Amino acid sequence: MESAFHLVSKLNLAEQTEEYELKQLGQEIQQELTIENELNNGLEQLAMKVNEAMHNFQHILQKQIVRQENKNNEIKTLNQHEIIGNKEFEHQNERYEAEIKEYDTNLTQRIDEFEQNWRVNSKLLAQKRDELEQETDESASKAITKSGLIEKVAGRTPHISKKDTEVVVNTIFDSMTEALKEGRRIEIRGFGSFQVKIREAREGRNPKTGEEVHIPDKRTPFFKVGKELKEMVDSSFAAEHQGASEGSGE
Repeated sequence: MESAFHLVSKLNLAEQTEEYELKQLGQEIQQELTIENELNNGLEQLAMKVNEAMHNFQHILQKQIVRQENKNNEIKTLNQHEIIGNKEFEHQNERYEAEIKEYDTNLTQRIDEFEQNWRVNSKLLAQKRDELEQETDESASKAITKSGLIEKVAGRTPHISKKDTEVVVNTIFDSMTEALKEGRRIEIRGFGSFQVKIREAREGRNPKTGEEVHIPDKRTPFFKVGKELKEMVDSSFAAEHQGASEGSGE
């Protein structure tokens, strides 16, 4: 009897042990299933993130491809423009060279013409200068100087010494000079009048630098020939010219 009870007890204990072990095994399996589910969820999330990353990468790659194509098109367009620009530059350069060549030819012709004109004008100027020098010499030989005037006055006034005549002539000229310096008018009837004209101050320019300069006012002596003297000179010139014409006609 004791042996059967002991055997039953062992069987119950074994069943309890097996049930406990099964329960423990079930908990372990449940834990493994939970871990597996969590792992599957993690894998699914990871797959979703990978798919999202792949999608973003494909989108970025597509944009990069489009950008590269646009850049290639721009480079191609720039190359075409550069080729066209180089052709236009060559054409324009050829045109400039032709214009420069034509300008050089025209400039050379103008320089030659200028040199020829300069030679001709130089000869004419030299002739004119010689004529003016000759006329100046003739005028100088005919001009009446103050000493010559003194000689004429002395010749007409033999009762006055030459020294006194010189004093009289100098006094006349000094008096006229002083009167003009004082701004007074000198009138000699039949001969003409002397007076002082005032030029107002004004703004002018330096002919060398072009700089604007102030020109102060100044007084200038002015001679106005008289009517009688003018007529006498004109009639004398007309008579001389007529005489020269008649002499040349004979």
